[in-house]
Amino acid sequence: MAADRNNRIADLALVREQTQRIRDLRGFLKSHSVPTDYTSRTAQFVTRIAEQDVSHDLDHYFNRLRRAFGYSRRELIVSEPGGGTAAIETPDFEYRITASQSAKVPTEVVLRRQVSQFANIQVAHTEEFSKSFANLFNAVELTLVEPIFVEDVIDWVEEQSADATLIEYDRTALWCEISLRDVPGGSLNVQAERLCVMTAAAGVPAKLLQLLDEFRAQLPGIDRLLTERA
Repeated sequence: MAADRNNRIADLALVREQTQRIRDLRGFLKSHSVPTDYTSRTAQFVTRIAEQDVSHDLDHYFNRLRRAFGYSRRELIVSEPGGGTAAIETPDFEYRITASQSAKVPTEVVLRRQVSQFANIQVAHTEEFSKSFANLFNAVELTLVEPIFVEDVIDWVEEQSADATLIEYDRTALWCEISLRDVPGGSLNVQAERLCVMTAAAGVPAKLLQLLDEFRAQLPGIDRLLTERA
């Protein structure tokens, strides 16, 4: 979803991040050792041995997209696995998978799958899209054209409610996470250049986008930051 001059949203992405043990990767051999630390060398090692898993995932979604949407070969532009990343560009959106070593748990690999660069977000509400991705995603990410001040978001929320359990943030205000009782199971993570609406469990894309709309409706202070002229 390209941004226009009246919108601060640069892109919208449906996202799912999952972790698994490095030793369970297809490229992990008996002669390999599981990293116990996170370094540039171990990160490169995990990226390399994850390539088979990334390739397998690419095949899976290539076939799903082709069958569900009826795309022709020429309409699907594939970026083959390299550097832990692979992608499929369609006429309607881009699907991307990235494999990387977890910095928090060095023995695990993070598999991030996302659909972004929508030509029209309404495609996410179609039966073809549901057939392709089912209940894969559990988050909606908004990338912002210009950074916002997280302190302003924190202050606005605290002014609206005396309930401190509704918002968490770090002492330097690099991020905050907001929950709303009227939106069960959801939270909004705010950073300077990114907003992310997350759910506890994966759901169909249309429901995730509805959750985003509910957050924006109940947090007009944040919605103003997204829609005012940059």
